[in-house]
Amino acid sequence: MDMDWKGLGKEVRRERERDGLSQEALAEKAQISRMTLHSIESGMQRKRIPPSLPKIEEALGWPAGHGISVLRGEAAMFVSSEDRDEAVRHAVQQAALAVSDHLTSAEINAMAQRTLDTLKGRGLI
Repeated sequence: MDMDWKGLGKEVRRERERDGLSQEALAEKAQISRMTLHSIESGMQRKRIPPSLPKIEEALGWPAGHGISVLRGEAAMFVSSEDRDEAVRHAVQQAALAVSDHLTSAEINAMAQRTLDTLKGRGLI
């Protein structure tokens, strides 16, 4: 099976830049060398999955195996924590609006935040 090393490099670079990190900062966070990160971001062809990939996934907040999915050309399954949090807040707000006509906007927003905090606290998201 052909691996999309260029696609992986683009995805890592895009996420690193989105997080406002330099290559040096991400390499340090992932506990790998900057040259290793540079070679991955440049899309350098490899014969095997680098052992640094799980470290990069963790440093970027990706779920385990996301990098391999990108390499295989599979549809991205990753949702940023910000997008996920906003989706949870929105779903709670919509549910509250649907079942209650007496809550204020501030109460609905507070309920959405408490729900999000509870889900995070229980390790569900």
